[in-house]
Order: sequence, then C-alpha cells, then structure tokens
Amino acid sequence: MKKIIASLIGASLLGICQTFGVERTDSPQVGRPAPKPKPPTYEQWLKGGKKIPQGLVFTGGSPFFNESTGKNRSDEDVYKLIFGIPNPRPETGGPDPRPEVERPDPRVEEYRKLEKWLQDLKADAAKAERDLQVKIAEANKMYQDGQMGRENLQGTVKNLVAEHERAMKG
Repeated sequence: MKKIIASLIGASLLGICQTFGVERTDSPQVGRPAPKPKPPTYEQWLKGGKKIPQGLVFTGGSPFFNESTGKNRSDEDVYKLIFGIPNPRPETGGPDPRPEVERPDPRVEEYRKLEKWLQDLKADAAKAERDLQVKIAEANKMYQDGQMGRENLQGTVKNLVAEHERAMKG
C-alpha cells in the first residue's frame, strides 16, 4: 500500500515538474516563449522615432490618423493606442502607479486539484488500513473468547488482507 502511494506521489511530482517547466540542468530550454519586453516610456518612444511595434495592424493603415474625425492624433494618443497605457507622461500622472495584479497560472489550479486528490487518496488508504486492523483485532478477540479456532482465525485474517489489497488496487 505504501509503495503504491509512494509511486503515485513520485509520478505526480514528476508530472508537476514537467507541467511547471522544472527541468534538469543539463537539458536545454526548448519551447518556452520569450518573456514580453516592457513597453518603452513615452519619452523613450519619442526619442526612438515613434516606431510602431512589429505585428500591429491599424484600420486605415496608421495610428497617427483618426479616420472617424479626419484629423491627426497627438503623439500621446498614439502612444496610448499602441501600448494601452493611460496617462503616458509623468507630468500628467504617468503610468498607473498601482502594482499589476499577478494572475495565477492556470496550471497552479491543476496542481492544487492534484494535490487535493492525493491527500484524499492518502486519507482513504489510511482509513482502509485502520479498518483492516480493527477487523483483525475483532477476529483475534473472537479467537481468544473461543468463538473460533486457530485455522479459522488464520483463514479469516488471510481473507481480510486479500480483500484489503483488492480494494487498494482499485
């Protein structure tokens, strides 16, 4: 029983390590996306020539022209549109000073479910082990009281252990 639980825990931890990207030090990092670079500040963007990040597409072809009004957008408005940052200039408040809320990785929820499942499995196994010990103690008491013979006691204990092992195998 303990070997089964230990192997389940080992297999689950191996799966968790693979899921969360914990790798051996001798293996190269493959398949991991590069972290997103932070957007430049408003001043850096202006000094850098007001470049539009690669891969962005705008209706009408340019973020500098507002098709709905027919007028050019200010540099601040273009910066806000491209990088999605409110109040880009420090004198007007700068970026949102509140810290970014860290969104939990969905794999963490999977890990928590697996962890709970393992705890439940351990609890069930412990309960089954206690139940087996109680049944064996009851059989021993019956033997001591003279309600059953020695061969009958041995057969009962073998049957109880076999039933317990079948239940543990699932």
